Amino acid sequence: MRFLTKEDLYHCVQKYPVSDPAFRVWTLMFGEHKSKQIGEGIEFKEFRPYEPGEDTMGIDVEASTRLGEPMVREDLSEEKVRYAIVFDYSASLYHYGLREASLIAIGSCAISATASKDAVRIIVLGGATPYISSAIYTVDDVIASLFEIWDLPKPESGRPTTLEECSNESSRLLKLSNTRILFVSDFQFKDVRAVYDRKKEKFEIVGREILQQAVGGTHASGGQSVELAFLGISPVWDDFLGLRGLVRFEDSEDGSRGFVRFTKRKAKKFVAEQYERETVWQESTRSFGVPMSWVHAGEPESIIRELEQGFM
Repeated sequence: MRFLTKEDLYHCVQKYPVSDPAFRVWTLMFGEHKSKQIGEGIEFKEFRPYEPGEDTMGIDVEASTRLGEPMVREDLSEEKVRYAIVFDYSASLYHYGLREASLIAIGSCAISATASKDAVRIIVLGGATPYISSAIYTVDDVIASLFEIWDLPKPESGRPTTLEECSNESSRLLKLSNTRILFVSDFQFKDVRAVYDRKKEKFEIVGREILQQAVGGTHASGGQSVELAFLGISPVWDDFLGLRGLVRFEDSEDGSRGFVRFTKRKAKKFVAEQYERETVWQESTRSFGVPMSWVHAGEPESIIRELEQGFM
């Protein structure tokens, strides 16, 4: 991606918003939810313990079985759905246009949420203190929030990011009840990562139990009505196919440095491995009921195109 200024970001988000009510990014994010299979909108609900003397017809069998005690359903159909975009803002995003791609994706998704007149908040993790936007209702609110995020200081390098920390912080900052959450990250975590298993000859997620716990902390905590989706941000991997010779690297997360020698064959293998890692992440999160998609830091129109196609 070419270098973007604040003004470029403003024009990109204005020009390429995913805001057509006929196409709802938020709906597609949770497209694998059973509500879509029966042709209805997502039904948000909460439960409370059954009190002796109440009408037993109000007991929800599924919730009671899951939670181990009689639970009564509370209908929240009249309550507005809350939208939240949680952004894992790490130092590694300052390479390959990842920061700019993240902001374009966040802006477009936020505008999509405002198209239905629902409020959305943007929460940024990774800095000295978390950034929490005020309630966003309009395109102007989205732009103002993006500019505030643009001006945030660069996160500290050499400080590894963990998914567990992101999950705990999100749960602390957000009111989860009746909320749809989009978690945006490059998914370069110290505690959960895709690693090649030489014996099995394939990539697997190391730290899968942490991933399951992180998802459970927001997606299925008690009786809270939460929908969660992951959006990964990656470089345009095909740009790496032309790498040749000795290439220096520095890991922004842990501060490690080194050199890698690339040939045509090694470059091709490297790119293939990156796509495999993305696929493993998607398969793992979806096995826990959380849809995931990736966008790559190309031109703005290609980012929006991937957003439109990613959660179908």
